[in-house]
Amino acid sequence: MEEVYIPKVKIRTLRKNFSIVREIELKTECEISFDKEENCIRIKGKDAFAEYTAKEVIFAYGRGFSVKDACKLMNEEIYIKVINFKEYTKNKDRIKLIKSRIIGTEGRAKVHIEGVSSAIISVYGNTVSIIGDVNAVRDAETAVATIIGGGSHRSAYTRMDASHRTHKKID
Repeated sequence: MEEVYIPKVKIRTLRKNFSIVREIELKTECEISFDKEENCIRIKGKDAFAEYTAKEVIFAYGRGFSVKDACKLMNEEIYIKVINFKEYTKNKDRIKLIKSRIIGTEGRAKVHIEGVSSAIISVYGNTVSIIGDVNAVRDAETAVATIIGGGSHRSAYTRMDASHRTHKKID
């Protein structure tokens, strides 16, 4: 049995829209139940891998991804990387600035990073999460790390493009 803790607001959404839970249960062949603790979900599956997969999907949903995007984690070659802004700064204003810079004006920075890297990005709470294959996550993480470090968008895109070109040559 696995347990996963996600934000209370996401738990409330799952409780109201049980069809989401049912969809995850069907796709992962696991039983999902809500613990008495408000933000804990218990997962029981046919084997450890099924439980782990369901846990990852629910965790991704808790980090702001849609169920459709979170379910991409059922592919063994896809994984999630979570970067916590509190590891870089405790200043709430700085965290807010970092989040807004990753998203960009009208979402353009996020869309550009997703387009070049082919990863999916979610900025939620004090984290930015990235779903994709190893190279996609690495490319997106390069851009995000540059922005977190205070670099310009141009610098972030240049570094990401260079990382992307390197991975294309290797493949």
